[in-house]
Amino acid sequence: MNRNFYIKEGSKASVFLEVNVSTQGSADTFVNKRRSGGSVELLADSPKHDGIIKRQVIAKANELASSVITITTMINLENVPKQHWQAAFDNVVIDYALEGGTDGKQEFGYDKDDKAKSKNGQIIVVEKAIKVITL
Repeated sequence: MNRNFYIKEGSKASVFLEVNVSTQGSADTFVNKRRSGGSVELLADSPKHDGIIKRQVIAKANELASSVITITTMINLENVPKQHWQAAFDNVVIDYALEGGTDGKQEFGYDKDDKAKSKNGQIIVVEKAIKVITL
């Protein structure tokens, strides 16, 4: 499900992002800016296989105007006993924080429909879409 992030037109304020992931598996997180027409730009990624992105500037607000930010976390449960995969899927926790928009710091999690798993259950994908709206 989309979430909205509001910015003022022409604002050059820095936009900060933080992603915290709690899971049994190894995780990688990627943050992309998507625009109509299909352009995709990588804004940030997790440096370790824990999915965590520490608070960092991802862009200036005016650079995000009329875009959608997608935050994708891929979790691999290959080193988790198979009998624990469903519990791992059920108990994934991901917290997001964005700041630099008109509403100050916004903290949120993912929605149920943002999370999916592979047919055999080993791979979990959580994708949060955030629509940037210019005021």
